[in-house]
Amino acid sequence: MGVKRQLGGSCCIPKCKTNCPNCPIHEHCVEGCKPRAQSCAKEDKGFFAELRYLQLHDIDVPDRVMERRLLGLVRELEKEREEYLNQEALVKKQTDILVNQFRNNATKSIAYSEASAQLLREKTKTEAVQRVETARADAMSSMCTKLAITQPKHILTLQYLLTLKDSTSNIKYSIDFSHAIAQQSQLRISEPKA
Repeated sequence: MGVKRQLGGSCCIPKCKTNCPNCPIHEHCVEGCKPRAQSCAKEDKGFFAELRYLQLHDIDVPDRVMERRLLGLVRELEKEREEYLNQEALVKKQTDILVNQFRNNATKSIAYSEASAQLLREKTKTEAVQRVETARADAMSSMCTKLAITQPKHILTLQYLLTLKDSTSNIKYSIDFSHAIAQQSQLRISEPKA
């Protein structure tokens, strides 16, 4: 009835009869149809196709046809499954690539930061040594000027003595012979006996 109403519309068939029990079926008006002459608009006429004797029956599909159909559906599902598995593998690979890129970037950043820090430390040490040496040279020049030391031999001797004074190795100083003997005897007393 729904197919008939969709194709033929809800208007009455031309010259159909109501309340006619002896009339053939094709002359009967459909129940609830709109009379064509009075209230039947264009939208109510459907697709202008008259469908009178449509009957739908059960269709018995053979088992072989059903098996083929089911086999086709199974193959389509397997194909979809393979596509999803391939897509999953692709997404995993892309994720691994992104993870490795982020790790590499992090490693590069860490290495760059460490190298920059090491460079700054070395630069600072070098600048500190340079300042100390510059201050030392200025102090030496000032000392030589105040002490009126002008000969290069004397300046070198003074530098040597200052270097020995600043040395951290085990160096003993002596001013004269008697002082050296007294120092040696003190060293012998303080040494443990073997």
